[in-house]
Amino acid sequence: MTLQYPILFPYGQIGFNENIPVINTDGEPRKRGYITKREYFAHQIQTRLAEGMVIVRSKRLFHQYIVDAFTCIEQERLRWFRLNQKKIRAELYNNIQDAVMKGDTDAKTIGKRVILPSSYTGSPRYMAEKYHDAMAICRWHGNPDLFITITTNPKWEELSDHLKLYGTDDPNDRPDLESRVFKMKLDELMSDFNKGIFFPRPKAVVYTIEFQKRGLPHAHILLWLEGDFRNPTAADIDNIISAELPDKEKDPEAFGLVEQHMMHGPCGKDRLSSPCMDNGVCTKKFPRSYVPHTQVNESGYILYKRRQTGQFVSKGNIKLDNQFVVPHNLQILKKYKAHVNVEWCNKSSAIKYLFKYITKGVDRATFKVQKTPEQ
Repeated sequence: MTLQYPILFPYGQIGFNENIPVINTDGEPRKRGYITKREYFAHQIQTRLAEGMVIVRSKRLFHQYIVDAFTCIEQERLRWFRLNQKKIRAELYNNIQDAVMKGDTDAKTIGKRVILPSSYTGSPRYMAEKYHDAMAICRWHGNPDLFITITTNPKWEELSDHLKLYGTDDPNDRPDLESRVFKMKLDELMSDFNKGIFFPRPKAVVYTIEFQKRGLPHAHILLWLEGDFRNPTAADIDNIISAELPDKEKDPEAFGLVEQHMMHGPCGKDRLSSPCMDNGVCTKKFPRSYVPHTQVNESGYILYKRRQTGQFVSKGNIKLDNQFVVPHNLQILKKYKAHVNVEWCNKSSAIKYLFKYITKGVDRATFKVQKTPEQ
């Protein structure tokens, strides 16, 4: 790293090595006597106001440094699995046994296969195991009741206060802080669910964390609620989910939060260049139709109450009303001040799609390299 980033390490500081000892402040012995790469880099990117902060204040170069550090950590983990196939008993996997049963015992014909166990995050077996666990929960508890998506808010007070300590105001400069604060918020949200603060206590919870294209983490959550919600009434859904703008006079705080976090668009005819548009149609199916009261359509999907109340917000010179409101829960919105989409999915026939969606794994890109013909 010192040779790769001379700007960050102008004095040629010594980087990571495998012989850095672990010093326990509590005096208790540890099984492992030396620190790992993950621990080293995690210690290195912490904010210390009493020390130099060249690394954490290097903006885009800091982004590149984090990517290289993560690559080093993953390479170390993969190297361990490659060199310790016997410890994880890789020969017991079916594909290896099948090759032997077929008589393909010549390594030259079948190659050397390296097995990634389910304990390695992101591996095919990891994703398959999580998917099977989710389907087993669904088989035991039935269809999930709520599908919730929470996205990081770069303007959270915790982020802003920390960045002001050393004179910067752009949260994108510290993607590590965004991820840490988001994880803290997510843990608090899951704790609130388990306490039954916003909804009835859940019988089971499944969630996964992903990253948007601009780098902000967000989580998809499935909840199974205690009680019988297989045939919810319109009142049951309205008590949990709202798809309308609050009254600006009665609750200005809620109106401002919905305006800031839960409005989709503008898109459609008002802005054909919106990223959600495809062939002149919004891929998120906005604007939605007005619905006088909550109901379930023939396909089993919920049509949330969207009345013509006269409430609207202005995005530039475009007015957006209840047709552009993303379904949400006002209590969650007031506490977490972020984009939190709450959907009722008990009647949905796409349960398998939901499970595949939250356990689909990391995004992949396919490319092809070919030689262009000489002119």
